[in-house]
Amino acid sequence: MGAARGTIYRRCARQFEGKRLHTNAGNVAVPVLRLTTPATLDQAAAASLANALTQLTALRLGKRAEVTVVHIITVAPNAWFINGTATARPTALLEIDITEGTNLAQEKAEFISAANALLHDHFAVAGDYAEASYVVIREIAATEWGYGGLTQAKRRELSSTRM
Repeated sequence: MGAARGTIYRRCARQFEGKRLHTNAGNVAVPVLRLTTPATLDQAAAASLANALTQLTALRLGKRAEVTVVHIITVAPNAWFINGTATARPTALLEIDITEGTNLAQEKAEFISAANALLHDHFAVAGDYAEASYVVIREIAATEWGYGGLTQAKRRELSSTRM
């Protein structure tokens, strides 16, 4: 994974540098990302991947990087099945929780496409990457989650009274 992987993430960062690709500026939405994979990741590769996903989430969905959580979970290869068969092919499942109504359908579609490309670049071996690799966006009501002891709805309320 080493230096070649670091190049992928630097290229991703340069590609979006200085661009504002989302429409939810100023909102208090925060994401939690869970990446599950049967691939083995050393600490450096996991950190680079978490950084690239955080940047992508900020740029494509307008989420605040400083409160973005990326949780990487590796599972045993014999515990990952596609079509009922354990797979040796590189694959991943990326799930992201965002506040309901904070992004347009087009922004979510573009995030899914870009995240899939990033995961493909990271995990593909000799171009092989399982098509049954998923990016899932879950929208959660602002009253149902938050951070720092405040729901997203309360943060929104507090934000609007300060303006």
